[in-house]
Amino acid sequence: AFAQLSVSKTVDSAAVDQDGAAVKYGPFPTTVECEFNGETVYATDYSDALRMQRDLADGDTWLLEGLPAGAVCTVTETDTKDAVDPSIVTVAGTASPVTTPAASAAVTLAALPASNSAAITNPYDVGSLSLVKALDGAGATAWATARFTVRVDCTLTDGSGARSVWLEDYTFQVVDGAMTP
Repeated sequence: AFAQLSVSKTVDSAAVDQDGAAVKYGPFPTTVECEFNGETVYATDYSDALRMQRDLADGDTWLLEGLPAGAVCTVTETDTKDAVDPSIVTVAGTASPVTTPAASAAVTLAALPASNSAAITNPYDVGSLSLVKALDGAGATAWATARFTVRVDCTLTDGSGARSVWLEDYTFQVVDGAMTP
């Protein structure tokens, strides 16, 4: 009997750039290795020369078909790109989901028409920055209504590489005796 395995990728982060767009992470290199009766087996279109590996981006699903039912497949995300506590939830047919708090998990495949899945989730923390401007000292009166511009340029460097995730200018000015914004 044949089986198939669906491998999906989710990035869990509330981080956004200055335009409100989600900060991108990945793609994430992922491999699947399957054994049946002590032998390595491959999905359709894969072989010893063409290993089961793919880079998965957030929202991607990779379907591996033509595997023997009963094969034990190990799904491994070989680079989590500095995710915080990645996990894989596997489901074999109608069995209950199994959550593995790691970047590698095994699943024993149920025969078609049952579905088998491995859902990889990479969480990322979110940070914040507060800006405060104050006028103080002997020159405060002379600069009381001046405008001050502060440029915030945040660069995220992680396993996905270095990229600007926030670039915006903020202007401060005393209006009616109070610093704004």
